[in-house]
Parts: sequence; structure tokens; C-alpha cells
Amino acid sequence: MTIEDNNIIFENDDEFYEWGIVPNLIVRNDGNGFYSDFEFTSEYKNAIEKGMQIFIADENSSIVKHNLINFSIVTKPIDNLGDYDLYLWEKRLKERKGKNLRNKQLPKESNKRSSIQQTRQNMKNEIQMYEGRPVFEAANSEELKKLVAQYKGEVEAPYVVKISGNSVKKNSFYMDETIETVILSDSVTEIGDYAFYGCSGLTSIQIPNSVTKIGKSAFESCTGITTIQISNSVAEIEEHTFSSCTGLTNIQIPDSVKKIGKDGFHNCINLTSIQIPNSVTEIGINAFCNCTSLRNVQIPDSVTEIGVGAFSYCSGLTSIQIPNSVTKIGEWAFFECTGLTSILIPNSVTEIGEGAFLDCPNLTIHRL
Repeated sequence: MTIEDNNIIFENDDEFYEWGIVPNLIVRNDGNGFYSDFEFTSEYKNAIEKGMQIFIADENSSIVKHNLINFSIVTKPIDNLGDYDLYLWEKRLKERKGKNLRNKQLPKESNKRSSIQQTRQNMKNEIQMYEGRPVFEAANSEELKKLVAQYKGEVEAPYVVKISGNSVKKNSFYMDETIETVILSDSVTEIGDYAFYGCSGLTSIQIPNSVTKIGKSAFESCTGITTIQISNSVAEIEEHTFSSCTGLTNIQIPDSVKKIGKDGFHNCINLTSIQIPNSVTEIGINAFCNCTSLRNVQIPDSVTEIGVGAFSYCSGLTSIQIPNSVTKIGEWAFFECTGLTSILIPNSVTEIGEGAFLDCPNLTIHRL
């Protein structure tokens, strides 16, 4: 059997009946076209959606003579066990290889149902659990969906996802609300842009020290995360990496980080404290903008520039220490920090941008 131009091609009748013992390829003719007792696996699904048809190459085929070919396939699933089920039936087919199966009787419905139930129970027993949640090893949302489909009716979200390989690719789990925990293997070195963007059900992730790069918006809008420990191999918090993680209350930035990028923690409204290590030299544009619960920030003496709007709208901020290393405070850096009462600006600061302390009604500024 081959697939050409989105069609299933059988060499002869025997091959047609041989494949007929695979439930995902059992076909019937109801006058309107062929259909399968089970849904086709992902391997054939795209072809079906494009109007795949069945052909038999042998012109002397009895099936051809009875006009039972060249019908569009119509799926009428009774049950779906997915790729794992296909694997079991293909295994049986290989065991029967060489035998004439043309007249093979299909299993009775009751026997088939019993077999399905047993297979399902076996599959259920194989499910790995982690803290009461089903575990799947998948590289992205599509793989996860396929794995979950194999256990139809036996597993429920949220899921635990284990990821191996070298990286978590860009957009891998974009807006996937079914995952709760992510476990990365020590082989992972990079988390791509938008990898977990909008995973609102995500509450926990283990980032190993093998990870050296976390991409833009990698965890943006992961509203369920409350705390996260960043790998001590990461050199930069990139744009929007943890932006709008509204459940985040605490984060540890390792001393490997040299830069906190634009909007890195923007709109983390429940973030109460943060420790910026001495390795950081730059706090980027809007890095902590609208972190309204942030109370105290100690800027290390490694920082030379506080970016535009870096702490703007941090209405809960009451005090901040600016070290002698800082030479520039960007525009709107502390705009509308309404709780800020006092700030000491060292002589090292030679440039203060427009509106840096605008709408800070309770603020008294002291210069050394």
C-alpha cells in the first residue's frame, strides 16, 4: 500500500484485504463512499481532509469490477485509540505476513469491543504520574495533543510535560492552557521565543543550569506562575520574557545575568520583591513598569543606566537606592511612583531624562 497525491493505492485485492485487518484502515461502502470504523491516524488525516480516495492498481481486481473503488473517504469513528492502536494492529499484520487474508473474517463487534477495553486498560496502566498529574514527553503542543489522544477518556488536563533534546523551539506551547508543570532535561540549552507564551495553567517549571538562553516573551502571560528560579547560566532577561506574569510574587535573578531587557517584568503586578545581582549593568526600557506591588528595590553598584520607564507606575515603591555607578536615569524612569517619598541621587548621575520623576507627589529628591 502506498499514498500518492493524497490517495491510497493498493496493488491488488489481497493487499486491500491485508490492510483491512488494521482497524484504522478498515473500509466499508455505504453507497456514499468509503468510511472507517475508526478515525484515521495522524499519518493519513491530512490526506483525508484533502479528499483522499482509494484505488486498486490491478485492472482485473474483483473490487474494481464491482465498482467499489474511487469513492471519497468519509470517516465515521466508533472509537479512537490513535497511533498506539495502529501499532498493535500493524504488529499483528507483520506476524501474518505472507498469508492470504482475503477471506479473513473481521472480529465480531463484541470481541472487538472487549479487545478495545483491554487495550485501553493496558494503556491506562502505562500512564506515568507526577504529583497526581499525567506525564507526557512532548516537544510541542501538537505532539502533546497526539499523545493525549491515545488515552482518550483516560486522562484529563492539566498535564505534566517532560522536554528533552537541545531546546524548546519557538512557539512550542504557545497559548497551551492544558499544561501545569514543565520539567526540562539537563540536555536543554535554550528556551525559544514565545515558547510558553500564554500558558495560563502553568504553575511550575524546573529550569536546569544547562539553559543559557531564554527567548523573548518565553513566559509572557503565564499568569499561574508564582515563583521561578532562573538558571545561573542565563546572561540576559530578554524582551517581555516574564511580562504580565501576574501571579509572580518572587523571582531570583542569578549573578550570571548582565542585562534586564525591555519589558522583562512589565506588568508583574504581584511581584513584591526582587534582588538584582551585582552582575547586572543595564536595566532596560519599562523593565519593571507597572509592578504595582513592588516595595523596595536595591540597585547594585554594577548598574550604569536605568532605562526609559524602568520603574514607571510602580505605585507601591516606597524607597530606592541609586548607587554611584549610575550615570544616566532615563526618561519617565520613575513616572507615577506615587508611594516614593525620598530618593538620593549621587554625583555620578550626569543625565536625568524628561519626566523621570514626574507625578511623584510625595517625593523629595536629594543630590550629593
